Amino acid sequence: MQRLIAAVALFLIAIQAQAASEYPPTFRWQTITTDHFYIHFHQGEEELARRAAMYAEGAHERVAPMLNWIPRERTHVVLTDHVDASNGNANPFPNNRIEVVVTAPGADPASPIGYYDDWLNVVITHEYTHIIHLDQARGFARWLRLITGRSPTLFTFPNELSPLWMIEGIATLSESENTQSGRLKGTFVDMVLRTAAVEDRWASEAQASGLGPYWPTGNARYYYGSKFLSWLATTHGMDRLTKYFNEYSSNILPFRVNATAEDVYGTSLKSLWRQWGDEQQRIYKAERDRLAADGLTQRRRLTNLGYQTEHPILSSDGTRIAYSHQGPYERATIRIREVASGRDVTTHSTNTTAPLSWRADGRAIAYSDLQFVGSFQLLSDLYVWEIDHRHARRITKGARLRDPAFTPDGRTLIAVENRVGRNRLVAVDVATGAIQPIVTPDDDRQFQDPMVSHDGKSIAVAEWHAGSVDVVLYTRNGERMANLTESTQRGAMNASPRFSPDDKTIWFSSDVTGVTNIYAASVTGGNVRRLTNVYGGALYPTSVDGRRFFYSDYSANGFDLAASDVTRDYPVIPRIIPASVVGNQSSSPAASRHPLPQGEGSAVAYSPWRSLRPRWWLPVITSTTVNGESKPLIGFTTSGGDVIARHTYEATITNRSNSLLYSYDRFYPTLTFLGARYDDDVVNNYTETTNRLLAQAKLPYRRVQWQISGSVAAIRDHVSSDANLPRPDIFRGTLQGFRAGLFFNNAHEYLFSISPERGVTASVDYENLSRALGSDRSLQQIRGDLRGYLTIPYANSPLGHHVLAARAAGGKNFGDFVFQRELKVGGDSTSELAALDLTEFPVRGFDSKTLRGQSAVIGSVEYRFPLYEIERGPTTWPIFFNRIHGDVFTDAGRAGGQTIASAGAEGAADFIIANGIAIRYRIGVAWRLTKPGKGDVQPYVSFGTSF
Repeated sequence: MQRLIAAVALFLIAIQAQAASEYPPTFRWQTITTDHFYIHFHQGEEELARRAAMYAEGAHERVAPMLNWIPRERTHVVLTDHVDASNGNANPFPNNRIEVVVTAPGADPASPIGYYDDWLNVVITHEYTHIIHLDQARGFARWLRLITGRSPTLFTFPNELSPLWMIEGIATLSESENTQSGRLKGTFVDMVLRTAAVEDRWASEAQASGLGPYWPTGNARYYYGSKFLSWLATTHGMDRLTKYFNEYSSNILPFRVNATAEDVYGTSLKSLWRQWGDEQQRIYKAERDRLAADGLTQRRRLTNLGYQTEHPILSSDGTRIAYSHQGPYERATIRIREVASGRDVTTHSTNTTAPLSWRADGRAIAYSDLQFVGSFQLLSDLYVWEIDHRHARRITKGARLRDPAFTPDGRTLIAVENRVGRNRLVAVDVATGAIQPIVTPDDDRQFQDPMVSHDGKSIAVAEWHAGSVDVVLYTRNGERMANLTESTQRGAMNASPRFSPDDKTIWFSSDVTGVTNIYAASVTGGNVRRLTNVYGGALYPTSVDGRRFFYSDYSANGFDLAASDVTRDYPVIPRIIPASVVGNQSSSPAASRHPLPQGEGSAVAYSPWRSLRPRWWLPVITSTTVNGESKPLIGFTTSGGDVIARHTYEATITNRSNSLLYSYDRFYPTLTFLGARYDDDVVNNYTETTNRLLAQAKLPYRRVQWQISGSVAAIRDHVSSDANLPRPDIFRGTLQGFRAGLFFNNAHEYLFSISPERGVTASVDYENLSRALGSDRSLQQIRGDLRGYLTIPYANSPLGHHVLAARAAGGKNFGDFVFQRELKVGGDSTSELAALDLTEFPVRGFDSKTLRGQSAVIGSVEYRFPLYEIERGPTTWPIFFNRIHGDVFTDAGRAGGQTIASAGAEGAADFIIANGIAIRYRIGVAWRLTKPGKGDVQPYVSFGTSF
């Protein structure tokens, strides 16, 4: 066991720095209790909380019988409004907990979650399906849970060990079956799968979990999973699909995906997937052929970037096109492309992709971007980028504004303001940032991508309301003029409006026929006209003459810029929106709203006690070596926390080692307290016991592209041993004082990265143990670590990004000599869990602690390169192989007046086990360049990354 307990405790301290202060300390939380839920919300969300309570009870009424499971205790639903992005998540451990970011998706045609009847209804239904699915425990799992509680083992939550496409697939199917909308009733999923079929990019079972970097990355699990499970329910019955999940939750052995399918369906899941895939691809290819019979619009692909290449907008003279891009090799950018030459002439880095607007003079672009405000809130603000300058000017801070559009005079931006799930249209003064409301709806309608007419008198905007998105005209004063897409089918997404140069026509995209194409509508009303016929999708149209259009064209690689000449109109035949996605066409989904029982719904102050008690425990039965003898180590471990993470704790109690870790995150900074007793091997056959007390305050400060955190801690270690001292300089007694640390990171990793790229990580830690503070020795120790990463791109391709990485680290002791605090050099960096106690510095090819001294320094340089993208897995087996890569390196270190150095090479494999745990193994050889053993070649196997 050695120092495992202390290492785990210190590791939890480290990871809490990332999770700490998730919610702003200004939030004041309240709770509504219903039959099956606790709805937790903060100020400003009162009306949303009551709606969420109704939707949650309605979801329980529909989802619980659908999956044949009722949780034993209420589910916690946390509503939060600190992020200007739409999201939700669910976790059954240790409590059944759902978090909903209340910002609605709006009316973005490139959003996979854009088809919704009510955001709270859809997201709660989706996430509660996760709870009902993952909480299930039958047979052996049920008995184990009765004994150990909700323990994080391979057996307590069997459905957690399903393929990711199955976990997300059933939730996406449920959101579509149990509400009036959902992804399977929209058009985005079909767009993705149709192009994959037509362009021979259909995913295998393993690839469908979205564990690799290829498009559509992690979203694949939603698309393929929901479509496959919908097919299973339609062709074999929803009752059998429910039976599959029920039986899987009773498995004694995990990962029995195919065996369970054979029990329920009489054949393996692999066979069913192949049958569905072949059938589905034939259907999609036949659909493409039907579209082609009417004449496909000819397009000219302008970029080959894929992924998110979105929001094209032409300059007023038509000579340049600005667009946003975020791909697998770099951060998001705004790019400006010359139409004539077909070249990108300048780029500007951003944090996200978003709609753009040219200033009339063609010298500036307005956009919105997400940035942390006060380390807690990730909010959207407006920026203006003068394209001949490197940096943009921030117009607002914390104003929660997006989608800006210049007025003709360039002095005002029309934008969308977000507040607690509500939208309004506003005018923003470019010089001062002053905000003036234009349209303030009295309901939850959402606005997206406004555009101002060339004469400055009217605004066209995509407006979501009650499940439909329409192109609506308003005056500059906010008077509603017309709904230009009223003639289209309800449920269509009519988005991204653009004025023609004479302001008489609006161009926009619509999925009314089932495939997103470019349309036109007169500002005076009438029927819309369809201008293109594509089999993928044509989004964000822009033109200066109404004949040649530029747009985002969807393919199996994502979105790219394309251009098409419009030569004719195509028929507008509305698609049929399915009433059911599980084959029950005779009935429609249950009502969205579920009234609260009489007397329920009153809010009370949030109490952490409902969710704070320990929900699990596990026995610890192992052995440890004490003074050269093996001794039994017997005890238990547990952890817990309340659902908004004000209080978290971890405890391990055994006959020889104990620890109790507690963090309080109500305020800023995060306070952490640790009490621990553990054994440590100091030298051979000599083990000492340390009793540790630690009190730490940690203060994180975050930005999207970099993070910094500082900490200060009081520490007391009492060191003792029953054994005789093997050498007189080994310390026994009390070490007491304080520690302080600072950490900075702006290195980045992208989808195809094999290593951090483009940036540095740096840390410095200082420890002062002083007799004046009650210590038996006075000792100061300072440690520092600097790592830098430089990308060497020779191509934007899976094998095209190499990395030059360098590390310098070291430390120095001042004051009294303490053997246990001596610095060591040598070995491999297999683990850095106990960062607060780091006294060892690696040099590969040498034994650990080859050199010792009161000061130590190391340096490493590596050249890292990808070798092969595997992107494969053996069907439904819980393993997925990502990539193979290698590096050449040289290490050197010095301590105690001696120097060691080595050079060598490594090969590494990245893969994923248990449907989600990332693993890296390295196999290397190191050639010793110095004594001891100069000239020797040392092979080694290691886990994780070198640095």
